Amino acid sequence: SRLERPRGVVYFARALAAPTTMLARVRCLATGAAIGVGASAASSYLADNPLVMTQLKRKLSEAGGGSGSEKEEKPPLVCVVKMSGQIAAPAPGGIGARQTISLSAFEPVLEQAFKVEPRCVVLELNSPGGSPAQSSLLHSRLQQLRKKHPDVELLCYTTDVCASGGYYIASACDEIFVLPSSIVGSIGVVSPSVGLVELLRKWGVEDRTLTAGTSKAGDSPLRARDPVEVRKKEMLLEELHADFKAKVEAARGSRLKHYEAATYHRAAGEISRDQ
Repeated sequence: SRLERPRGVVYFARALAAPTTMLARVRCLATGAAIGVGASAASSYLADNPLVMTQLKRKLSEAGGGSGSEKEEKPPLVCVVKMSGQIAAPAPGGIGARQTISLSAFEPVLEQAFKVEPRCVVLELNSPGGSPAQSSLLHSRLQQLRKKHPDVELLCYTTDVCASGGYYIASACDEIFVLPSSIVGSIGVVSPSVGLVELLRKWGVEDRTLTAGTSKAGDSPLRARDPVEVRKKEMLLEELHADFKAKVEAARGSRLKHYEAATYHRAAGEISRDQ
């Protein structure tokens, strides 16, 4: 994990979900001194994240070079946007509405982070995944912002988890940095389901669902499995998976270690030795 070339002032824009609105906290740190209303909170953040503090110190020490007037005129900035929680479409309210990651929740903060033209924007990402649609929307918006601001690097710093849709979002970044204990990857799609037919029959409950059209009920847990509906669901999952893999391969390119991944799967018994 590292933060690219911060020198002088480091600008923190941390996005946190609040009960009714998205709060953007802006904190400024100077070398040796904390500035602004959020100074104590920013200092506490760095104290709680020693790895980030170590990288900041290292990068500050490496940021020599150039003329003195250039260094003092406009110190480079680093904008940090914190994304934490499940990826899901925004809900109007209710349980869980405050902790989701979605395009509408983070687009204003991301736009502001790039707008100030920092040296780089850092996503502090902690998410197990969630909605394929919201993951794709955020991935696309990040790529658009990178194209609009070509001189601003986009980095991802992963804490606990960066899996599934979380990795989908992270793959839009120029580089991804993880901790040895971070859980990263899980490039796939899942559709959890259970069958309740025998349970309903045992208790004398009858499914009376009515439909108009051939694909409305789908693979309903209230009915016996229909091979046609199961195959339709599998085709949908395969389509979403193919899109996920294509986006990751396009974004990560040669940095993907296919041989190491295959070796891991062989060791786990997921694929045979001759594959």
